[in-house]
Amino acid sequence: MKAIRPLISAAAAAALALSAQSGLAQAPAAAPTGPVAVIDMAEVFANYDKFEDVRETLKNEIKAEGAKAEALAKEVQTIQAQLQAGTIPQDSEEYLQKAVSLKNKQTELQAEQMRISQRFMKKEAELYKEIYNDVTAMVKMWCERKNYSLVIRYKRDGVDDAKQTQDILQGMNRLVVYHTPQDDITDTIIYALDRSYSAKSGKPTRDQSAEGYVSPYAPKTAEAPAAP
Repeated sequence: MKAIRPLISAAAAAALALSAQSGLAQAPAAAPTGPVAVIDMAEVFANYDKFEDVRETLKNEIKAEGAKAEALAKEVQTIQAQLQAGTIPQDSEEYLQKAVSLKNKQTELQAEQMRISQRFMKKEAELYKEIYNDVTAMVKMWCERKNYSLVIRYKRDGVDDAKQTQDILQGMNRLVVYHTPQDDITDTIIYALDRSYSAKSGKPTRDQSAEGYVSPYAPKTAEAPAAP
């Protein structure tokens, strides 16, 4: 029986090999892949008109919500000034009442500040999610139009623009080492997003040249995705 085992093992191995070859032959051919693009998401967020508008609205809401906190802060400062002025004897009932009132106001102020912070942290997260969804939807549309099969996030600022050691090291460790200018769809996506937002909101696209960003699609002579 010992002499038969190697023959059985060899036969089994041959059968498995034939089976694997048959399976490979029947497997469907892989779908062809398209070109790869890169995008600077931080640049897109910073220059997307909708992001700036919504963020400004959020700032105004925070300012309005902070009115109560500001009033409490002024009350705290007033009571502190009264206690520190030295005009009220520290062993008096009035001093004790004001000290208790100060403690209560400080606790109320902290609670109000915490409430505002938590509420707007949540709203800010929702804002970033909304903008991110806008960007990825536009990227998907553009890639389907131009047959891109992959888009990689990268940072436009390279080692040449870095001055601090940490920035230089980060630039050296970035994922994308080389790409052609045509691979970068950052400006295309910003342009398309702004056109889409302008069409929906009725607002003209914002001139960002003073902020250091000049779109290569201004004036609108280059090809870019149409507003959905």
